Amino acid sequence: MHGERTIHVPVAGGHLAVTDVGAGPPLLLLHGSNADRSWCPRLLDSLAATHRCLVPDRRGAGQSTAPAGGDPTWATLVTDVHAVVRWSGARRPLVAGASWGAKIALAYAAAGHPCAGVFGIDGAAWGNTGALREDIYDRIPCPVRLVFASEAAREEDSWPYTLETVAAFSARHPRLWISWLRCGHDIAVQRPDDLAQLIRDFSRSVQPC
Repeated sequence: MHGERTIHVPVAGGHLAVTDVGAGPPLLLLHGSNADRSWCPRLLDSLAATHRCLVPDRRGAGQSTAPAGGDPTWATLVTDVHAVVRWSGARRPLVAGASWGAKIALAYAAAGHPCAGVFGIDGAAWGNTGALREDIYDRIPCPVRLVFASEAAREEDSWPYTLETVAAFSARHPRLWISWLRCGHDIAVQRPDDLAQLIRDFSRSVQPC
């Protein structure tokens, strides 16, 4: 991709490999748990035409330093995202994440770091048990948009995001902007153009800088 470069952003204990491509409002794209920063080539190609896209490898993924002593904590993951934002010079980026990356984006915004908006791609803070509970939305001052995949439940019987559960979730959180795309869980691969347009529309409404 024209103008694409790989940067190594220093963090505690090592570095994060970050793809930096495009020009315009700053947009972070955070990959899911079983992926790395190469997860969304068509989505990235589309968004880089209108945004400066920053796509980091999470610790232990791709070319980033592996975490010491097991999986990184939420605090470490959030601090890592903030390190990328500081390095980029962005004042209020749009932070988008897929699956587990969406949860990291929500935790980042809830920690009070600079954020114009959060765009979650088939991932959310869900329920009132576990490490990331639904009360996190009360601590997020910026707009949140969540896009769910309507066919993902067919791929896994225990998938939490069904039409019924998301409807109940939406009723509990009426401030959230929730919509659906007809595809499986990997929305960035299956519907990259439609997803890029949704992200651009949200970006125009929150005006990252």
